[in-house]
Amino acid sequence: REPLLIAFGGLTFGLLLFALLYGFSRGRARALTLADRATSTRDQVEERFQRAFEDAPIGMALVGHDGHLMRVNRSLCRLLDQTEAMLLGVSIAAILLPDDLSRLKASMDSLRSGGDRSAVLEERFIDAHGQTMTGSVSLSLVAGPDDDAYFIVQIEDITERKLAEARLAHRATHDSLTELPNRSYFDGRLADAVMRGTEGITVTSEEHTSELQSHSFISYAVFGLKK
Repeated sequence: REPLLIAFGGLTFGLLLFALLYGFSRGRARALTLADRATSTRDQVEERFQRAFEDAPIGMALVGHDGHLMRVNRSLCRLLDQTEAMLLGVSIAAILLPDDLSRLKASMDSLRSGGDRSAVLEERFIDAHGQTMTGSVSLSLVAGPDDDAYFIVQIEDITERKLAEARLAHRATHDSLTELPNRSYFDGRLADAVMRGTEGITVTSEEHTSELQSHSFISYAVFGLKK
C-alpha cells in the first residue's frame, strides 16, 4: 500500500504543481493582454490628439514651462506666416507684442500656482512681416514635474472682429459725412474731464452742484452745440 500511497501523493503533487503553473501562465497572459490593451488605448488617444492638433482650424502650440514653443500646428504657421522650423524652440515672447507679454506671463504663473485651471485673454502677435494680429488666447496647463509641465495654447484670429468693433465705435462718436467728432464724443470727453477734475471731491451743497453743472453749459457754448 505504501508504494500506492506514494504514487498517489506524487500524482496529487504533480496535479497541484500543474494547476499552479497553469494559473500563473494564464494570469501572466491576462496581465500581458491588459498591458497591450492599455498601450493600444494610449496610442489611440495620442493619435487622436495628434490629428486634432494638426488639423485644428485655429492656431495651436505646446509651450514649455520656460516659455519656448515645443510644437506648433499648420494653422499657427499660417497665422504668423512662418514655417514650423522657424517657430520651434523660439520663445513665445518673440512673437508677442512687448506690451502684452506681462499679461500672458501673469496668466501662466497663475496656472502654475494652481490658482486657475485655464485662462482666456486677448494678445497681439507679430507675424513674419512685422504686422500685428490680435488673437483670443486659451491657456491650459498639463501638469507634471517642473521640467515636464507644459501649456496647451489655442489662438483664434480675431483681428477682423476687433477692427469691426473699432469702426462701430468710431461711427458712434463721429459724424458720418464730415468724420468730425459729434455730440456723443464731446459728452464722453466732458464726463471724463469732470470725473478727473472732481476726483476725491465731495459735493456738499447746491452751490457746488450748480458749479459743476455749469461746466456742461460752458462746453456746449465753446463747441457751438445746443443742449
